[in-house]
Amino acid sequence: MSVFNIEPHHLIVKETNNRNIRNDYEYDFLNNEKFQSFPYYGIINTYDNYKLINIYHSIFLRLFKIHKIYPEIKLMNKIENKITPEEFNKSLKEYINGNLISMIIIANAIQIYNT
Repeated sequence: MSVFNIEPHHLIVKETNNRNIRNDYEYDFLNNEKFQSFPYYGIINTYDNYKLINIYHSIFLRLFKIHKIYPEIKLMNKIENKITPEEFNKSLKEYINGNLISMIIIANAIQIYNT
């Protein structure tokens, strides 16, 4: 049984005419030797920067739902305005803070947003 909705090695970063890699920001919020993070960064980089707030809100709402059932899962800070890739990366990195469970939750939230 897996902890992921889709195994990271099965994730494909889609490069189509209407959704190519739009950014080349080098995210590091999921960096961990036990974690294959590239597909998640590639997925995020397929979105325009102005959509980062949508991804962030999707993650925020997912964590809110999980927190209602499992209060030990902490909430993220809510951000109302447009954010840069640097702010997105910093916020997620601060939330995860090296916690493997938090990494898995964030990774699954990115997968769900992308499907």
